[in-house]
Amino acid sequence: FTAGLLTVLVGGLEAGIAMHVMNNLLAFGVTLAFGDIAQTLSVTEAPWSQLLLTGTQDVVFVVLVLLIARRMKVQTQTQVPRLDQAASVV
Repeated sequence: FTAGLLTVLVGGLEAGIAMHVMNNLLAFGVTLAFGDIAQTLSVTEAPWSQLLLTGTQDVVFVVLVLLIARRMKVQTQTQVPRLDQAASVV
């Protein structure tokens, strides 16, 4: 959901992909440092606190991306070509 929201709000796939990569790095990085990767890959359930942590991480990431996009004046829409420009291209 969050990756799709970022795609719409920022106008590209990059922010959603970056969020997915960050999530995987955090999840697997912590597991590799402090846990067992085999156990992590076979998880069938998780405590509610994990949902709270993931939700907080998503909200913080979205807010940071939107602040950076606003500061960089990222264009989220394309200009509609004028009719005379479109005709000259063909």
